[in-house]
Amino acid sequence: MSTNQKKKKIIIIALVVLVVLCAVLFFTKKGKKFGPTSIEEKFVSQLMDKQYLSTVIEKDYKTISQNGGKDYHIQLSGILLNQLAVPYSLYYRDVDLSGNVVFHNRDFDASVKTIVNGNAIEDGQLVKNDSQYMIFAPFLQSKGIAFHQETIPNLLESFSPKYLEVNCYREGIQSIKKYALAAFAEVENTVKEEPKQEITIQQKSYKTDVYHFEVTQKQWSQMISAFLTKIEEDPQEVDFLANVLMKVTNYSGDASAKEESITIVKALLTSYAEKMNENTSDEMAISVRVFVKDGDTIKTEILYAVDGNNAQYALEAVDGYISFTTDMKEHKATYTYESEKTDTSFEAKLVGQDNQLSMNESVTLGSMSFTNNESSNEVRKIESLNVEDISKYSKADYQSFWNRMTDRFFEVAKKVYAEKEPDVLETGDFKLNDPESRVNALAKSIEIFDKITIGMTKEEVLNMLGEPGKTYPLGNTEFLYWYQDDEKTIDMISVMIGSNGKVEEVINGAASSSKANVQISAELNTQIEDLRALMPSIKIPMNKEEVIQILGDAYITVNKNNTGYTKLRWYDKNENSVTITFMENNEIMLIGNVEAGVSKH
Repeated sequence: MSTNQKKKKIIIIALVVLVVLCAVLFFTKKGKKFGPTSIEEKFVSQLMDKQYLSTVIEKDYKTISQNGGKDYHIQLSGILLNQLAVPYSLYYRDVDLSGNVVFHNRDFDASVKTIVNGNAIEDGQLVKNDSQYMIFAPFLQSKGIAFHQETIPNLLESFSPKYLEVNCYREGIQSIKKYALAAFAEVENTVKEEPKQEITIQQKSYKTDVYHFEVTQKQWSQMISAFLTKIEEDPQEVDFLANVLMKVTNYSGDASAKEESITIVKALLTSYAEKMNENTSDEMAISVRVFVKDGDTIKTEILYAVDGNNAQYALEAVDGYISFTTDMKEHKATYTYESEKTDTSFEAKLVGQDNQLSMNESVTLGSMSFTNNESSNEVRKIESLNVEDISKYSKADYQSFWNRMTDRFFEVAKKVYAEKEPDVLETGDFKLNDPESRVNALAKSIEIFDKITIGMTKEEVLNMLGEPGKTYPLGNTEFLYWYQDDEKTIDMISVMIGSNGKVEEVINGAASSSKANVQISAELNTQIEDLRALMPSIKIPMNKEEVIQILGDAYITVNKNNTGYTKLRWYDKNENSVTITFMENNEIMLIGNVEAGVSKH
């Protein structure tokens, strides 16, 4: 599945959730009354007061958090970390946290040891006294960081992604909610209390109260159209969206860029609002059911239509068990959290099965355990520790602080996560197995590469190239590989087929191979003696033409795709190569390492 398709799905899901939540919030303000509380208010309460994962963990944990120290152990796998949309995701790595916590009433004193892929990081510390906190991460600085809980929002805002100011985003969302509520006035109340229903969770039966909210596609479109129109009529809201657009697209901050952003925002709002008004279908758009047992919601179901297909979501939560399932066209997934606890211990694990992530069998994504050792240690006082109090920092101070922390983080991360230096061939290291029968692999791979276009169907590619030498399914995508020889030692082309059965990426796999008598540098007629001598001159944000001036025009176009970026590969006479990724505007996005450009076959 392409990046664009994933983004589209995320946007659809986010919009559904936002509109549903705004809808139920609206129902709390307006609705038929059934006694002292409207049915809509009940529905909202049961939907919003759900016991989510953090609440369940806290509830379970409190059963063993009587006075005393707790040893704990948390294991997070690389699969889970790979899904976290945070700046410092540790892709494909295992993180192991272990340590000890001392509690006294609401105060605590914790020390934590972190191990990443077997590399130990120094012990960190976290202390809480009343409303004051202290964090000490020795790999970031030599003393602790103290702050009051009231300053936490400022702390988080100062650490926002570069492309989106959290404070601006938060204020904008609040005003958007106002218009969402007004939009729902266009639609009649549709919340109903249904007959009691018996459901089964974890092989146990529960008799539940059921609340149901449903709107048609026409009603849904009315809500969205009114929502967009109200936003477009508010200059302040348009200005906010224009600012966001400028940040995410890296526009410059001058007046002309701002004016262009405002024009784009208004055009998009008008276009989407008009498109929504074209929908007159009375088919169901969104249906939400909540199942309530003894005042607690134990199951929530969401069903909505997308691209002519029904997408289903279900969240179940009883005691220490939570399960989230999704069935959306070709995407099916189940994530389950299960916990077991006694008076002195608590163990839990998160298990996932997701066909998009090629997790076709259940995979443990994370686990944790807590044990109460009845420690008599006292919680240290923050004022007695060597700390830097940042509670009274200005916004500029916060930004300076985080810049310093970020620089230090990457400095340490390079050491902790350092990979083995890539192999590089020196002059004379590369020798053909049979110099008299050199194979010209590059010309054939380029010929095929040029013929295959993005958007071709799988059948069209197979008709052109015949059956692939190898296939590799990955989630809802499929990779097809073709070779120039029957022994499958000379790579030629690989093609990624998306979930729609069409080509999303083409990769030229030609590479030097002493065994197969392929020498790419000779075929390219490169004039570069040693890439390592030239690479320090290549810097972001150079463009493609500037790079060609330094490295020459003897390169391979490695890939083409529907995202707009391309990868080009240069070789030197030692058969070393470097791959540089360029954005759609031809500026450098990523510079690879110089490494031995030799096939692993």
